[in-house]
Amino acid sequence: MQRITIGESTFSCLSDETVLETLLRENIKVPYGCRQGLCQACQMRSLDNSPPVSAQVGLKDTLQKQNYFLACLCRPEQNMTVALLNQQGPSNQ
Repeated sequence: MQRITIGESTFSCLSDETVLETLLRENIKVPYGCRQGLCQACQMRSLDNSPPVSAQVGLKDTLQKQNYFLACLCRPEQNMTVALLNQQGPSNQ
């Protein structure tokens, strides 16, 4: 079971859950639409580890290199510290 940290909170991601499902289960407001990776509304950034390649499908190479991913497609392979696009802080360039 992987752990997802967002802000000051950490949640356990069940083995069959995506990052989006975990955050929604914990009542964290995350923008989303299609839940299939097409609309890219749930785009997030991993602040510590590289996200699974399968969670970056359809994103520009430059975004992939900066560890952006789609939360609806991301079944974490390791613990992750994530941020919503509007919560990137000073490290976002």
